[in-house]
Amino acid sequence: MSNKTALVIAIVGIVIVAVVGIAAVMLKTSGTPEAKPGTPVSAPTSSGTRQAAPVNVVVPEVGAKNAPANVAVPQISTEVARDAAAAGNFRVFDMKVEGDAFVPNTVIVNQGDSVRVNITATDKDYEFTQPELGYNFPLVKGKKMPLAFTATSASDFLFYCGSCGGPQKGPKGHIIVAPKK
Repeated sequence: MSNKTALVIAIVGIVIVAVVGIAAVMLKTSGTPEAKPGTPVSAPTSSGTRQAAPVNVVVPEVGAKNAPANVAVPQISTEVARDAAAAGNFRVFDMKVEGDAFVPNTVIVNQGDSVRVNITATDKDYEFTQPELGYNFPLVKGKKMPLAFTATSASDFLFYCGSCGGPQKGPKGHIIVAPKK
C-alpha cells in the first residue's frame, strides 16, 4: 500500500468518526430541553398553570413592610446590569412548605430579574411542580432546595405539589413576573 493510499484511508476514517460524533451529539441534544437552574425562563402559553400577569402588580423590595402576608419579600435584591435594556435585579427569596401550604405562597419579580427561591419542606416530603417552566422536583423534609431562573416572560405561573394531588388538592402558589415598564 502506497503512502498516498494510506493517507486517503486515514482521512476518510477521520471524516467518518467526525460525522458519527456530530450525529451522536445532535441526537443527544434534540427533543425537549430540561429547565436548569439559572437558565432563562420563557414559557409557552398552554395550560391553566400560566396566565397573564396581573395589571399594576407591585414588586416588593428588601425589607418591605407593606407586602401582603402571602407575598415573599426578598432577602437580597441587587442590580445585575447597568445597561437599561438589560436591566434586572438578582433577587433571593426564602419559602417553606408545611401543613400542606407554601409559606409565603407568592413570589413577585420583574421581567429580566435573576431569581433564586430557597424552598424548605419542614414537616414532610412534598414536590414542586410548574409545567410551563419545566420544573418538577422533590422537596425532601428538612432539606433546602433552590429554584433558580431568569424571568424573561411576563406571566402568572401557578405552581403546586404534584404528589399531593395537584393544584386542586395540594399546596399551591404563584410566581408572578411583572412586565417591564
